[in-house]
Amino acid sequence: MIDGYYLANEAAQKLTERAGRNVTMDDLRQMRRRNHIEGTKLNYNLVVYTQEQIDAATIPTERTAQVKRKKHRKRKIKASVTT
Repeated sequence: MIDGYYLANEAAQKLTERAGRNVTMDDLRQMRRRNHIEGTKLNYNLVVYTQEQIDAATIPTERTAQVKRKKHRKRKIKASVTT
């Protein structure tokens, strides 16, 4: 923790302790995209989170992967030409 700010891995560790399940840095990025928390970008790769935001963050439930349905393609029927 640097002056009240958490780096992404520290914030993920704090949320993991609160949630009782594994919260990764990718989960943090998704929470930031969905406006659950707000991060401050210091440069291209470095995002920091305030301690208040991490303590007040609502942790979304863990999602399960959805099974993709196979799309059926219509067959092209060749028309026979008779002359």
